[in-house]
Order: sequence, then structure tokens, then C-alpha cells
Amino acid sequence: MRALRNSRFAPADRGVGGPGRRGLLLALVVAVAQAAACAAPVPAEWTLEVEQLGSIGADPVGAETAFFQPTALGIDGAGRLHVLDAGNNRVQIFNSEGSFVASRGQPGQGPGDLAAPEDMWVAPDGEIVVADAGNRRIARFGASGAPLQGTPLDFIPIGVVGNADRLFVLRLPSATMIFGPEDHPLVYSLDRDGVELESFVAPEQQRVGILYFLANTHRIAADPEGGFALSDTHVHGRVRRFDRTGFELGVFGLLYKADALAPLGRLPELVNEDSLTSVARTSLDVRWDAAQNLFWVLAGYVDRLADGTWVQGNEVYRYAPNGEYRGTVPLPRPARRIAPAADGTLWVLDVEGVVYRYRLRDPDVVP
Repeated sequence: MRALRNSRFAPADRGVGGPGRRGLLLALVVAVAQAAACAAPVPAEWTLEVEQLGSIGADPVGAETAFFQPTALGIDGAGRLHVLDAGNNRVQIFNSEGSFVASRGQPGQGPGDLAAPEDMWVAPDGEIVVADAGNRRIARFGASGAPLQGTPLDFIPIGVVGNADRLFVLRLPSATMIFGPEDHPLVYSLDRDGVELESFVAPEQQRVGILYFLANTHRIAADPEGGFALSDTHVHGRVRRFDRTGFELGVFGLLYKADALAPLGRLPELVNEDSLTSVARTSLDVRWDAAQNLFWVLAGYVDRLADGTWVQGNEVYRYAPNGEYRGTVPLPRPARRIAPAADGTLWVLDVEGVVYRYRLRDPDVVP
């Protein structure tokens, strides 16, 4: 299997321009202000309530559920949950009720081995495709669990999604604190056998390495048109949709209380009422839900209670493919990844490495 090479890419939307010379904080504040100024009017909030159905990885913990730094969730066509247990270099599989089924992977560099994996895509038939970051490759396990031929890469993969005949691999943007960025594309397309087809999505240019890194770090999800979607994890509050050739189909902004600087330690005095109600500027995860025809976006927020207390947390925002807002899901605990299931439930990986299953309920709809 040939290694992927950095190749040419098509121009793409570069979003907000480069920073000035006043440091990281000022540059990000300016970017946030520009995004808010362009925000669409905020519609009335539509809140969905959650009911916890169960959890995996909480006490008591056995060998199968002793997760260490899990990084991704996936669901196959049978409704089985897959947890990428990155710290243990394995994928743990559970049925829809949370009972352990099987394990894939082990530490190492050979077939069936993993090293600090970052993300995975689970095909409907149960094939598992892993962004094996530590080994700089795409690792694969067949539906039976047998290791399949992997694809070596010359970059660090941090995301992967797929469809019936394509895989889309998201690369870690290469830049240091001081030295400037590379001009390599951010997404690579492979066939299902791992052979490189093309690459696309130009990185946003920045003058300083750390700003380049922040502006070009994304989450990747499948798209209903057979391509992929990218959500920004810093700076911009948007989801961009692309077809299988890398052509940008459209972009929609994220609404409500998310805040780009909250994960970086934003101080309450830098937050005002406008920034809390205008546009979300960061996303921790994005998923396409074919069963409900929705994008789910996990975001962080800051908010001020009636007594003046500032709080931080996570919410999930739902959007139709055209960007129409379809409801907010407030989460009872901080989270890092999500996986909507075909039965309407939502799996959530929290920051402690525990996976929770929730049922959603619309309080405005009579059962």
C-alpha cells in the first residue's frame, strides 16, 4: 500500500483574515468580534431535555470498561457502540444497552496494533477505520475483527469518516509556536482499500504558527451528499460542507452561548451579553445523523446566572443540512465527543472518560 503524499489542493474559503501584532489573546478576540458582527439573528431557543439511561466506564469498572483517555465514539448498523480507548490502544464494542461485546486492537506497530489513535469511523457493516496517529497511518479492522491492510501516511491523522466507497482523512495542521505554517491540504480522500485519490481544503493562512494551528484545527463528519463536513474547534463558529470532490457546498454558523476562548481560560470580564447570545465560536465534535437527517454539534458555552455567577458547560446544537436550527440539548456534565444513535438516543463521552446514554425529550411535544 503506497504512502500518501502532500499534493495540490483547490482554493477554499479562508474565513477571517490574519492577526495583528498584539499577541494571541487580542488576535482571537478580534476574530470573535468579526464573527459575531456577521452573525444571523438568533431564533428562539428550542430546548430538548435529557434522561440518563445508563453509563459505561463508571463504578464499578472492569477490565473491559477501564477506559484511559478515550477519544472517539462510533455506532455500527446494528446499533453497537464503539469506544476508541486511545490510552489503552484498543476499540471496545458494546451492545445498545451497554453490555460488553468485543475488543479490537492492542499497543504496537504491526497489523491490528494501535498507537495513540485519535479518531475512528465505524461503517454500517461493522468495519472499523482508525486514525492511528502514533503510527501515522489509517488502521482497519474487518467486521469479523480481523486486521485489514492499513495505509501509511506522511502526516498525523486526527480524524476520519467514510461512506460506501470513500474515506476522508483529516490531518493535523503542522505549525510551531514561532515558525509559520505549511501549505498542505487538510483533507485527503482514499478509496475503501486505502489508495489515495485526491486532497483538498486549503488551510487558512496566519502569520504566526500557533494561530495557524488554532485556525486550522477541525472535527470531521460525514455529509449527506457523500462528502464530508468540517467544524472549527477554535476561532470560527461554523460548519462547512463539502462534496466528495472537495467542492464547498455551503456553510452555516453556530448559534447561542458557545465561546471560543472558554477552553483557553477566557475571563468573565471579557464576556458580555452580546457575546453570549450571538454566535457559537467553537465546536468539540460534529456528527451527521442519517436517521434524523440532522447535524449534531457539541459546543462549549459560558453563561451568567441570575445571581451573577458565571458558569461553563456543554450543549449540543442540532441543524438541518441547510443550516436551519433544530434544537439545543443541554448536557448535565462536561463532554468531549458525541454519537447519536438510530433509535433516537444520544451517547456522550464526558471529560472523565465515562460514556453516558441519554434519551431526548421535547417538552413542547405531547407524547
